[in-house]
Amino acid sequence: MRQTELFSDLQRALSGNRLEPYLSQSTQRDTDVALATYLWNLALCESLYPSLHGIEVSLRNSIHDTASRKFGNEFWFTSHLVGREKENIEKIGQGFSRRNIEATPGKYVSECNFGFWVSLFKSEYELTLWRILTGDVFPYAPRQARTRSLLRARLDGIRRLRNRVFHFEPIWQLPDLSQQHIEILETIGWINPTFREMTETVDRFPQVFDDGPAAYQARLNTLGQLPQSESETAMPSRGNENE
Repeated sequence: MRQTELFSDLQRALSGNRLEPYLSQSTQRDTDVALATYLWNLALCESLYPSLHGIEVSLRNSIHDTASRKFGNEFWFTSHLVGREKENIEKIGQGFSRRNIEATPGKYVSECNFGFWVSLFKSEYELTLWRILTGDVFPYAPRQARTRSLLRARLDGIRRLRNRVFHFEPIWQLPDLSQQHIEILETIGWINPTFREMTETVDRFPQVFDDGPAAYQARLNTLGQLPQSESETAMPSRGNENE
């Protein structure tokens, strides 16, 4: 398949708007470069899954376990939150009631998204939460890092990156992407160093980042090379329309 035909096929699947950021990187709007970079971006997003998983799960569990212990109540989130965070908890509880689900503390914790947990680092919770919880939520953080404002800035940056990854947006062009990955792992280590070590056993980000888009050019060259007879054989049968 010629490259122009290949690009046209993929453009129909992905849309011109989605491919435009990759085309605009090249002064000559080279379609080969654009598609290779698109694949590289997919691989980068995939390679960030372990670290993003690690920070989200470890953060919410550390906050919940610490708050439950400090406040003597596993349902601490029903009495210590205000504003939008309180409303979110109430909506989750209403959803449990509608679905006839037992509203356990663990179900509340897992139902709250990463943005919810990051929102708890707002200044409104400086006295009611973080003067009490910080040291135990982040027991391995250096002393200078144990401030609500610093933690909020770091976690909010991670939240923005997470949203870009899971909303299928470009991340390859972010100038500090490698540093953000380092900070995600570091923050997991502030919570639980052993969990950071486990996360790193499946973390491929450094290799994928260093490979760059050139590593994906050869893969593109194999597209459209299936012989016609094999292509027809590979097509799934529609079967009996009455099945």
